[in-house]
Amino acid sequence: MRDLFPNAWHVARREYSQRVQSRTFFIVTLVLAAVGIGIALLPIGIRLIAGEEQVTAGLYAEAGTVEAAELEAILDANAGEDGTSYEVVAVTDQEAGRAQVRDEELDGLLSVTRAADGDLNFEAYSSATATSPQLLAVRAAATQLTSADRLERAGVDPAQSGEIFAPTA
Repeated sequence: MRDLFPNAWHVARREYSQRVQSRTFFIVTLVLAAVGIGIALLPIGIRLIAGEEQVTAGLYAEAGTVEAAELEAILDANAGEDGTSYEVVAVTDQEAGRAQVRDEELDGLLSVTRAADGDLNFEAYSSATATSPQLLAVRAAATQLTSADRLERAGVDPAQSGEIFAPTA
């Protein structure tokens, strides 16, 4: 390339050297680096400022289906590092629970019934969007509860179910 455009190469090298050695280049480079680092760390800062989010969910469950403490334990175990903790409150009347969600006393209501085929039937009521992390956590918990219920109805001992779902070596 030097042979093709010798003058252009010398001019470009001189221009680059002068720009890199200028005070403006140094300041702009530092500002852009600081902005980049700030944007990268913004989610961590927001999480530190916002603190831990407390989600209060109501549970309306038919007898013999799910206990509030069981659902709360699964939700907290699945929460991971997103800074959310769950409190599950038993609700005795489904319509009253929905009214509490509308009045923003509860963040959501999960109704658990037993279907005709014996499986658990879940119905979530919330003002959250379909892709909210809390609603996704409730869906994951419902899947875990359904699997555990099916194993229990099939006569699989809880210790055996732990072996079944143990991670692969």
